[in-house]
Amino acid sequence: MKGENAARVIAVLAAPPFVSAMEMETRAGISRPTAERMQKRLNDLGLTREVTGSRRFRLWTTEI
Repeated sequence: MKGENAARVIAVLAAPPFVSAMEMETRAGISRPTAERMQKRLNDLGLTREVTGSRRFRLWTTEI
């Protein structure tokens, strides 16, 4: 990940213990598809963890 969106996403993840795609979209000022794509990528890299275990209304927490 690179660029301004990555920095915004990291700032949002650093604040609360859990974050949803909707919160990421609103607080980082990015589109919903971008938020979901970046959260999946961070999860794949082991930097975040999806904690709800569902396909809808997912929440992530940081692993850093």
